[in-house]
Amino acid sequence: MQNKKVLNYNLLRLLGKGGMAEVWYAENKIGNVAAVKILNEDLSHNAQVVERFGNEARVTVRLKHPNIRQVYDYDEIDGRPCMVMEYLEGDDLSTRMKHGERFTDEQLQKWWNQLASALNYTHAQGVVHRDIKPSNIFIDREDNVKLLDFGIAKVRDSITSTATGATMGTLMYMSPEQVRDSKHIDYKTDLYSLAVSFVHLLAGHAPYDRDTTDDFEIRLNIVQNPLDLSGLPSEWQAFLRPYLAKKPEERPALVPFGAGQTGCFVPPVAPPSDETVVGGVNAPVYEDATVAETPVVPSQSQPKSQPQSRKRKAWPWIVMTVCAVLGIAVSIILLPGVKKGDGGNGSAGETETVAEVMQQETPTLEVAAPAIVEAEKPTKDEATPAVEESKPVPAGYVDLGLSVYWKTSNEYNSSDDHGFYTWDEAKKFGSRLPNKAQLEELRDKCKWTWNSTNEGYYVKGPSGNSIFLPAAGYRGCDGDVNYVGSYGNYWSSTPSGTEDAWDLYFSSGRHIVGNVNRCYGQSVRLVQGK
Repeated sequence: MQNKKVLNYNLLRLLGKGGMAEVWYAENKIGNVAAVKILNEDLSHNAQVVERFGNEARVTVRLKHPNIRQVYDYDEIDGRPCMVMEYLEGDDLSTRMKHGERFTDEQLQKWWNQLASALNYTHAQGVVHRDIKPSNIFIDREDNVKLLDFGIAKVRDSITSTATGATMGTLMYMSPEQVRDSKHIDYKTDLYSLAVSFVHLLAGHAPYDRDTTDDFEIRLNIVQNPLDLSGLPSEWQAFLRPYLAKKPEERPALVPFGAGQTGCFVPPVAPPSDETVVGGVNAPVYEDATVAETPVVPSQSQPKSQPQSRKRKAWPWIVMTVCAVLGIAVSIILLPGVKKGDGGNGSAGETETVAEVMQQETPTLEVAAPAIVEAEKPTKDEATPAVEESKPVPAGYVDLGLSVYWKTSNEYNSSDDHGFYTWDEAKKFGSRLPNKAQLEELRDKCKWTWNSTNEGYYVKGPSGNSIFLPAAGYRGCDGDVNYVGSYGNYWSSTPSGTEDAWDLYFSSGRHIVGNVNRCYGQSVRLVQGK
């Protein structure tokens, strides 16, 4: 596929491949970039899959919202359907959580508000997403949401890509009505799925454990039992609970976080003034006792209960200042008279008026410049302390000024077509595989500079020396290679539980030490002790 053309875009490199499609990085003649999603060859003859793929293009191409990934066009290449989409740099929230990342209240509020705005927009267009989940919530380099994958979206007054008896969506995040009958649902199903997704983001684990619970029991829980919100911050519990109502008609309209905690319908109004007082009476207070500013979202989802921004008034400060000056003046007037010619010996003299005291010049204080003492030069007879010779840096390694030397290139696994190692394969390097603490040292003590041309990070240590870490992507446990040129993963020797191990994960804009399943195929960079 490389260097082939789709419409006016040239396919330059493979970004990733999944069970349904592969995604390519592409550019046109004037340098505009795009991502081209091409249906896998084995699925291109499946009429139902092709219909779902085309449905995503037809639905998304008419949705114009800053928090929805844009689709530009639809075409075929070598008999395989493809769509030209907005090129994004970043990660979906499922991938970030798999690497052990947790999110701040500020981030979660911002993302909720952006998703609420995006879904209110799609629902107004008569489109129901039907598959809201963390893996379909993409966060770009500016920390903004892009909603993905409208492949099973339902358009109002039509049943799209849903066979009789089929269940469309992802079970873990389905609403009760979607579990019962996915053909007859409305936009309220997206509200439930969004709330379940945020329970996952806040708790750090999936709402149901598929290792101990079968699908039948999960379905039963979704339909009958309230979702466990214990352990979530109280503000989020109160906010999310109404959206998790089992009956769709009991779920309130989507509103920004902190604006609709009563669960009542709140009609949209015009956004408030740009000037906002942080820590106002209605600003949510979190467990760490910090007061956060309530984010403002576009007008289509701005509720009346959202506290209007208040402009700070200047007159109280002016009054306070005037009072302070008057107070000082009164204090001076009430002071005992100051005697002229007292000279410190108690002799009487004329009493000065307040005006005379204030007219006197302030005495000038002369400060002598500090003397500069030149350091004595050591005489020839003085003994010069011996300087210990540093050990030579091993060949192929570089001294970054850290506790270990780092190798200048990756190890390549010849049995893998991308050179990746699983953790069990990487263990053979023993102590030469960096441990978790050494990865954290590389993360925290070095300057990281992303290079888009070479697709990776230049990592400069305290010594001034650098290494380059390419964004080689990774191989998932299912065997699919993803995000080549967008991010990279490097194994550590430190296990995490019985199935995971710690690794260094990075993409443009972030570098994190997290943990991941040991069956992943990842890059290896060796170290050597000093």
